[in-house]
Amino acid sequence: MNNKVILCLLVAIFIFVGCKNETNMMSIPFYTKSNKNNKSLVKIKVAVDMKIKPKKELIFVVDTGADESLVCKSGIEKIFGTTENYWKSIEEFGISKNEMEELGAWALVENIDIRIGHKTFTDSKICFAPNIEWVCDGVLSYKFFLENYERITFDFKSKKLVLNGEPIEKEIVPLIYGKNLKDYSDQTLGEYPFIPIEINGKTYYAGLDTGLSTTYEKQICAPNDIVLDEKIEVDIGSEKFENVVVERYKNFYFPFESLTTTVCRKKISLPNAFFQNHRIQLDFENMTFAMD
Repeated sequence: MNNKVILCLLVAIFIFVGCKNETNMMSIPFYTKSNKNNKSLVKIKVAVDMKIKPKKELIFVVDTGADESLVCKSGIEKIFGTTENYWKSIEEFGISKNEMEELGAWALVENIDIRIGHKTFTDSKICFAPNIEWVCDGVLSYKFFLENYERITFDFKSKKLVLNGEPIEKEIVPLIYGKNLKDYSDQTLGEYPFIPIEINGKTYYAGLDTGLSTTYEKQICAPNDIVLDEKIEVDIGSEKFENVVVERYKNFYFPFESLTTTVCRKKISLPNAFFQNHRIQLDFENMTFAMD
């Protein structure tokens, strides 16, 4: 094989790899309309195809604090027209209304398509919760992105979500799954993402909760049994956040109580408002957290 052929092969491989990376990377602007009371919520446009009705565009919160992806009442009405049509349609998936009512009207439905930007994820699964009313149509949990992407970047500066973007090379700290925390053995935390932080010189593990909206930009949420001053200093790597307000969970409303109880009653959480004017990145391949 001569040098010209080798060079052509290398160029072809380079183009193929480059196109593959470009295809996998996706940038999606945050949805900001009708979001006055929850300015820090990360909302993106999503299409859910039940293979029953045409695709409907919904507004979902990207919530790293939720275990399961789900569609709320408003989303169900957009897909099915009415909740009555939902009950009729859901039976086609082998789930009776009596079974649903025993489960609190929730149903885990498989083999549906979810489209984000230009990419469609086939044979996905999602919970339907017609009894939940919220500020948007549904939630995409951290598990959805963990299963489909190497890294996810919340760009609060430019108000966009970047999937498989370039790595951030600053303020890198370990990303730890809740089930692997040495000081907490509750396996229900699963792959819920935590990072080490320092509060007034003491190390804590804080959960990343991009679905939790708070009043102040520099604010953390903490259970009552963790003794903290009303205002504290929080360090992530070498980045210092001063005069951070401490809020207690009792002052928050959680519409998805079954998804948040174990996390919100046990650990400190960092809401996305905490990272306003920053970019934060969860790298699932290397298990690191970075910000700039």
